[in-house]
Amino acid sequence: MTDRLKSTISCSLLLARKYIITLLAVELLTAAALYISRDSFDFVVGTDILPLLLTMLSGMSFFERHNAFCTANAVSRRNRVISAGVTSAVICLLVSAVNCIAWGISTDLWISAAELIRTVAHMRMMSGGNIPIDIIELFFFSEALFFLGYFLGGLCYSIGNTITMIMLAVLAAIMVGSIYFEKIMNFTPAMVLLYIPSLMQRSIFTAILLSIIFAAVFFVLSIKLSEVTVEKRRGG
Repeated sequence: MTDRLKSTISCSLLLARKYIITLLAVELLTAAALYISRDSFDFVVGTDILPLLLTMLSGMSFFERHNAFCTANAVSRRNRVISAGVTSAVICLLVSAVNCIAWGISTDLWISAAELIRTVAHMRMMSGGNIPIDIIELFFFSEALFFLGYFLGGLCYSIGNTITMIMLAVLAAIMVGSIYFEKIMNFTPAMVLLYIPSLMQRSIFTAILLSIIFAAVFFVLSIKLSEVTVEKRRGG
């Protein structure tokens, strides 16, 4: 690893330090609350939703900061890609490992957001938590969310915040409306968009594979947007 790459990674982690600290604080406070009230519940659900939301928001914020830094310091494409990947891995390890370890200490049974999605997709029995498997699954699920946010951050910069939010609102309306109309219609757009992802929720292995695919796709798209925004900055 070259000195320039090490410096780029270090600076990238510093750019994300606010979200790293916030995530750690949220998870420690949640773990403390779970431990104090551990006799009040048989199992816990959704304690990772806030950290996962923060992960996506950190991806959105990180795109602007990271690309501004890379442009100002003439960072190569290779170093941009590696530093973004390392930063996302650190954040996602915090979300997955710290959460699962906290659950293991605080309670015997927990339901992660990733498992909850699989359960809703196929209405099966919940496993009640498994630390090693949940860490792996949540890590890649978090990576997909981080790079979704990273991609959205690129869209906001490329086409503007207002247009991006309108696009997301329209997409959300279509999806919600499609799910609602499934009760009275035999075919909706949501059925097409969610058919393969739903099938891949049948097992942990395929669910993890789906998260890896989403993370890779959003990462590649984000890098493409990164190239465009870097050129725009240099041109300006």
